[in-house]
Amino acid sequence: IVRSDFALDKQKGCKLASHPDMMLELQREKAAQMQQVLLKEQLSNIYSDVTLT
Repeated sequence: IVRSDFALDKQKGCKLASHPDMMLELQREKAAQMQQVLLKEQLSNIYSDVTLT
């Protein structure tokens, strides 16, 4: 966990603990963002391969 995130988590800790749905929501958002980044990287790699050949 990034330190700034950790500080925020401590503040929201009680709220999040009482709302497991929120935790799942946040985790889904982070996972979706990661997937987008990976997809962009893959696409750019494919694109550069195509332009090189």
